[in-house]
Amino acid sequence: MGESLIVVGRDGCIQTANQAASTLLGYSREELIGRPAAEIAEVLPQHLSSREGVDLLYHHRSGAEIPVLFVASELRIAQGGGGMVWLAQDVTERRRVQLELLLAKEAAEQASRAKSAFLATMSHELRTPLNAILGFTQLMEADAEDQGQESLLADLRKVHRSGDHLLALINDVLDIARIDSGRMELHPEEFDAAEMVQDVVATMEPLARKNGNRIRTACPRMLLFTDRFRLQQSLVNLVGNACKFTQGGTVAIEARPETAGGDSWYTFHVSDTGLGIPLEVQPKLFSEFTQVDSSATRKFGGSGLGLAITRRLCRLMGGDVTLRSEPGAGSTFTIRIPQAVEACVTKG
Repeated sequence: MGESLIVVGRDGCIQTANQAASTLLGYSREELIGRPAAEIAEVLPQHLSSREGVDLLYHHRSGAEIPVLFVASELRIAQGGGGMVWLAQDVTERRRVQLELLLAKEAAEQASRAKSAFLATMSHELRTPLNAILGFTQLMEADAEDQGQESLLADLRKVHRSGDHLLALINDVLDIARIDSGRMELHPEEFDAAEMVQDVVATMEPLARKNGNRIRTACPRMLLFTDRFRLQQSLVNLVGNACKFTQGGTVAIEARPETAGGDSWYTFHVSDTGLGIPLEVQPKLFSEFTQVDSSATRKFGGSGLGLAITRRLCRLMGGDVTLRSEPGAGSTFTIRIPQAVEACVTKG
C-alpha cells in the first residue's frame, strides 16, 4: 500500500482522496468525498506544525483504529480556494514489530537477571564447601610436612593448587553475577598508589618467575580515593595475563597522574613483550568467556572472564580499560580512573 493522500477543504470536508486512502480506511473514493474529515481523524493544531510527521490514529470504516505517521501541509488555490493536504503512512506493522522487540528485550533482561541471581547463589553455595576442603587440605599438608611424608605432601599440594584455581574461577563468576544483578558495591578508601602496585607485584612475582619474566615498575607515590580492592583486582588480572602470555620477557607497570577537563585522573599502563594479540580478536577481547584463541584456555588456564570483569570494574569506578597491541610486538593495557570516586552500587 502506498502513502494515503486526502485533500480537506476549508469547510472541513474531504474534497478528494487517492486509492491508498480508500484502501486504508475501507471506504470507496466516492464515499470519502464530502465526508467530514473529523470522522477520519482528530487533527489538532499542534499536528499541523510538524514537518517530520506525528503519530496519529485514523478511524477505519469498521470502527477500528489505525496508527499512522501523519503529515499535513497547506494547499493554496487561486480564487480563495485551498485547504489542507493530509499524508499518512500506515505503521501498524511497524508498531507490531516494535512491540515484539520490546517484549523480547524485557524477556531477555528478565532471563539475564534470573541467570545472574542463580549464578550468585550457586557461587556462594560452591564456595562454602570448597573453602572447607582447602582448610582441611592445609591442615593435612602441615601434618604431612611434620611427619616427613614427602610423597603425600606433593599430592596434597596438587589438591590445594587445584582448589585455589577452582576458587578463583568461582570468584570470577560471582563477580560477573554481582555486576549483572546490580549488587556490586564500591568501598572507596584513601591509599597510596605506589604501595598498592607493590602489593600487585608481590602477588604476581611467583607467576612471573615461573615463565622467566621480570616485572618492572614506575609508580610515583600518590594518594587515590577509590576502591583499593577492586582496583588491585583489576591490575592483578592484567599483570597475571601479561605474565602468563609472556615467556622470558618483561612486564612493566607504569602509573602517572593526569589532568583533563579540570578533573584529576590516574592511569596505569601494564605492558608486556609477549606475542601480542591478533587484530581480529581485539574488538571482542573484553567480552565474557573470550580468549585470544581456542587453545589459550587449555594451554594457559583461565575462564575468559578476567578482562570482562576488569572493564566492568573500571567503568564502575568511573573510568575504563583500553588495549593497544600489535602482533609480534607485545600488548599494553591501560586503566584510567578518576583520582577520587564516590561510593556506589551498580544498577541492575
